Amino acid sequence: MAVVYPLALPDIPLHCRAFDFTIPGQQAATEGGTPIGTETGSALWQADYETPVLRGADLRLMTAWLDEAKKVKASVLAWDSRARYPRAYQGGFGALVRAGSGLAFDGTATLESVGDDGFTLGLSGLPAGFKLGSGDPLAFVWDFSRVAYHRAAPIAPVVADSDGTLSITVNPLVKSGASAGVTVQLDKPAFCGHVLRKSIRQSRNDVGHSTFSFSVQQSLARQS
Repeated sequence: MAVVYPLALPDIPLHCRAFDFTIPGQQAATEGGTPIGTETGSALWQADYETPVLRGADLRLMTAWLDEAKKVKASVLAWDSRARYPRAYQGGFGALVRAGSGLAFDGTATLESVGDDGFTLGLSGLPAGFKLGSGDPLAFVWDFSRVAYHRAAPIAPVVADSDGTLSITVNPLVKSGASAGVTVQLDKPAFCGHVLRKSIRQSRNDVGHSTFSFSVQQSLARQS
């Protein structure tokens, strides 16, 4: 059976210790001494994971998964286990149905638009009254094969209209190349990246059981 990229995270207990983005930048002092900050690149997400003590099949799976992730071509889908669903639906989407169709809601929407400011998204295909609020994550494909991951800005909850549409402000900036009509993931949204080799740590106890830690950093390269 062939290995499929991007790799899903291994199906074992994983603690997501950090899930955040950084924006490369630099500062220069003015004559008055006040520093001026300048953003110099695209935001990059990074997720840091740890495992509990693993043994048996879980230990073998984690070891094999990290061996695979060390390959140059091995892309990985990273998601935040603390934020699988929007906050208003922490228990799942239950019996929600899409506005206008009555079909069961599966946690996906459609990207209708990206505002001129680069931070405002228009979504459709949601249940009427669906809520998104501060920090709720979402992800979608942009520029044909690259994955964008965003979180809602610190705003009051926004609610979908009766036709299942809403507009929401997100961070970080939406990169150019996002196309209307792509699927937006609201259930288990993930970014695509690579495991940082220097971040991989394994600690064994006296009987050979192990704990692991590793980090996944977003890749801006296209995925095949």
